[in-house]
Amino acid sequence: MSNTILDTGLSVVYEAENSPPIVDIVFVHGLQGHPRKRKEKKQNSPENDDQFKPIFWPADLLPKECPNARILTFGYDSKPWWNCYQRDACEIIFILRN
Repeated sequence: MSNTILDTGLSVVYEAENSPPIVDIVFVHGLQGHPRKRKEKKQNSPENDDQFKPIFWPADLLPKECPNARILTFGYDSKPWWNCYQRDACEIIFILRN
């Protein structure tokens, strides 16, 4: 299984090797989000209590609770929506000032 999470489109995070999945769990990020970044947490590394390693809970924790599931993330370009409003606001301010 690849650890690559695509910025856009579907990425398979986990799939059981020995049996077909009985359910698909799909994570979809919010506006200005990313398919991986918001779901990462840090925990102490067993080798050194002062070190923290990232935990991507859909891949590292959820399969223990749902071993027969296929877990995916879906990424999409959520930034242009905000840029559109910023651009429109700037144009309105420019018009009002002149």
